[in-house]
Amino acid sequence: MSDHLLINHQHLNKKNSTLTCQKSQQTNTLEPQQLALLLFLIEHQNTIVSRQQIAETVWPNVIVEDNTISKAVTRLRKVLNDDSKSPSFIKTIPKQGYLFIAEITIANDSHSVRTENSDSSANSKSSTNSQTSINGKLITYVGLCCLLAFLFWNYFPNDAKIGYQSQAITFESGREFSASGNHDFSTIAYLASTESAINLYVKHQDQAKVLLTKVNSSLTKPQLNNVGNLLAYSDMNSLGKCRVYVVDLSSLPMKIEDINACDSKQVVQLSWHNKIDQFYWVADQQLYQFDMVTRIKTSLFHIKDMVFAQRLGNSGTFAALVKSDGQSKIITLSSNGAVLEQLEIEHNIDTFVSSYDELSLYYIGKHPSTAVIRHFFDGQTEIAVNTPFGYIEQVTDINSSDELLIATSYVDLDIVEQHNQATSKLVDSSSLDYNARLSYKDNKLAFASKRSGSAQLWLKNATGNSRQISNFQQTSYLYELHWSEDDSHILLKRNDELWLFDVLDNQQTNLGIQIDGFNQFGWLTQSKLFFIKSDSRQLIAYDLATKQQTVLISDIKFATYSDLHWYVEFNNKPGVWIADTVFSDVKLKHQLPENTILWQAFHHDVWLIINSADNQRQLAKITDNGLQYKDLQTNRLHFHGLQILEQNDFIYTKESNNESSIYRLTPSKDN
Repeated sequence: MSDHLLINHQHLNKKNSTLTCQKSQQTNTLEPQQLALLLFLIEHQNTIVSRQQIAETVWPNVIVEDNTISKAVTRLRKVLNDDSKSPSFIKTIPKQGYLFIAEITIANDSHSVRTENSDSSANSKSSTNSQTSINGKLITYVGLCCLLAFLFWNYFPNDAKIGYQSQAITFESGREFSASGNHDFSTIAYLASTESAINLYVKHQDQAKVLLTKVNSSLTKPQLNNVGNLLAYSDMNSLGKCRVYVVDLSSLPMKIEDINACDSKQVVQLSWHNKIDQFYWVADQQLYQFDMVTRIKTSLFHIKDMVFAQRLGNSGTFAALVKSDGQSKIITLSSNGAVLEQLEIEHNIDTFVSSYDELSLYYIGKHPSTAVIRHFFDGQTEIAVNTPFGYIEQVTDINSSDELLIATSYVDLDIVEQHNQATSKLVDSSSLDYNARLSYKDNKLAFASKRSGSAQLWLKNATGNSRQISNFQQTSYLYELHWSEDDSHILLKRNDELWLFDVLDNQQTNLGIQIDGFNQFGWLTQSKLFFIKSDSRQLIAYDLATKQQTVLISDIKFATYSDLHWYVEFNNKPGVWIADTVFSDVKLKHQLPENTILWQAFHHDVWLIINSADNQRQLAKITDNGLQYKDLQTNRLHFHGLQILEQNDFIYTKESNNESSIYRLTPSKDN
């Protein structure tokens, strides 16, 4: 049977993975995933197929977002030149799936055709046999293409092709992340979280995982040495102090040894020397070295704004991550801390891994990322790998064969309102919907969403209709947003920039103002806003009409404007202070508990997000009798996604599903 099909006016060459339009003679090459999807739809012609059926066939053994399936169908429609509103190929059946309605005929390689389903009784037997043969070959080919789509994540840079084969190291219910491996990844350590605990596991090749211990911080990053016999990590102990721990994996039973203090108020990220048993960490901009043989900790050098460093083994130099004012850069340093060279990073990163040849570094792309970036020390960058599903949460290790360990995630976020203890969903989709704010008058809900494929600002009106009101072309993360009092404008923090949206005229404006952190901006009046300058920490009043900036007060850490009063936290004065509009009368309102993470003022009350004894976030209001706690049914407690409507009425972001898995990426042998 020929590997050629005519689908309406499109000629499919399965062998070459091409589609040629019979009218325009334009040829498009199908990606393996597109071909697998098309063949699956052909196999189920005139039969409704669900999203789950598509996911199981095109992405076998993979948790796939509905949005990923929608995008795959959209891209296939584009290749087929199909119109979703008036389809001739793929018809959407609401709440059920998709129906492939195209006419399918069998063609030879010279494009001559014969009808597959003839009305002639003389051809009925031949037609039946042909259909059986086609289905059998299609099923085989679909399986092969699905396997290819799952195993290969390819990127084609300008100079060379880089390909990776992917292997799922973990694929369990819940989140697995922060993986580290030895020199050949035959031993891997990682964290796995459940609703009640975060556990540290070790997994040897072809063996079952072994539970080492429970950790207290989700920021813990276990690190294996090159041989794979020693595991080091930092964690917060029962007294809230950061400690460094080492596990000898070669001993039985394996014992966890508390070896030193981190000299930091939070967990630190460790990195091993790739030849000898020494590891390093940065605490308060100071680089430390710990020698496992002598058990001596040595302070090496201090670099301003340094947060992480990794030794480049062969040369004896270090690569260090420096973060300041929302910007990241990587510098290389001599053994005594002298700066050798500097790499500018286009977006904020939290960590990196260096290749064994010391020619490049790897880190994830701009959040939310589907790419791993390779950054060469000569300044050139390229995309090392793109994921066909989910988002890359971490790139955590690289071995001597240039294999990578990454964590990919799938999170479903919805927006809920909780009144007393009763909750109702305000926004519920299969995509990420988060960080919502209800307007003051018209019950319009503004929220961030990725339902269109990238993070955009959406608006839901009182009748329940939603529409996208932003048009960001580049990858974004949308943080805090605030409505104007007349419901006509929205202030939004996108990445580290402040944007203004005219809801009535559908206009978006980048105000050119850099915002760092939470409680840094808001509305003063209909025509004025305020923000805190990231560098000088000055509280600024900004006139939207004249663009004039007026300094109100300096040395400000956080600020909120509510009911004609300022609520501020100073850099050099503890507590929340209340002031009049011009700061002529400033008084201490409340001292803040030591475990306060963030605070916000609402109608003369100060609300806190605090870290509880079991390392969980809780919402509380400061009263004359102490803290009054509120039980919110979310594990994503942050003021970015929390709006206080009344004393017992809240809108917040809730995780409906949160999955992440660890993958091992191996460079293809033909590279």
